[in-house]
Amino acid sequence: MMELLHRATHQIPMFDSCASSCKTRITIKGGGHCYFGNYNFNCSFGESTTSPQPTITREEQQSRVLYLHIPYLGYMLKGNASDGALFMSRLTNNSNITYVRTCNTMINGEIFNHVFIYPNPVLEQLNVYLPENSNQVKYAIMDVLGHELIKGEINNTMESIQVANLLKGVYFIRLYNSFEQTNIKFIKE
Repeated sequence: MMELLHRATHQIPMFDSCASSCKTRITIKGGGHCYFGNYNFNCSFGESTTSPQPTITREEQQSRVLYLHIPYLGYMLKGNASDGALFMSRLTNNSNITYVRTCNTMINGEIFNHVFIYPNPVLEQLNVYLPENSNQVKYAIMDVLGHELIKGEINNTMESIQVANLLKGVYFIRLYNSFEQTNIKFIKE
């Protein structure tokens, strides 16, 4: 019961107030708060007074976290789109977790929950990765005032857009089709 109260009063409000345009909250089934780190008596004692109790070992939980975290970091820190695709595949096909994924879309559809752009920041070429089943996706690159600077259509699962002529600064790429849209912020160096 305490774990559910903690989630409702701490984890969910923090997740909801996060300003990210696309965010994911993952719950490891059977896991516990203290299992994210090495053993600590005080943490473990406190957790022993909560309900429900962890049903997996510390090692199992850490293995499940790394299974998701390593490709996620490969995408976020290195801009590796294949790591991003691997993360999404592991996220959506994993019975050991539950997750909530919220992306800034008009309709929270499947296509734009699986989009990756890289590198970010970008110098000359912005790469956009879309899932295999997406079609008729258009894009518009906009400045912070919403002026459209570059427009086009994405015809492959991986599309490269030349942005070398943009001035240094913050921009958004709007991806859209007939049913949904998303805006992703990027920085031009």
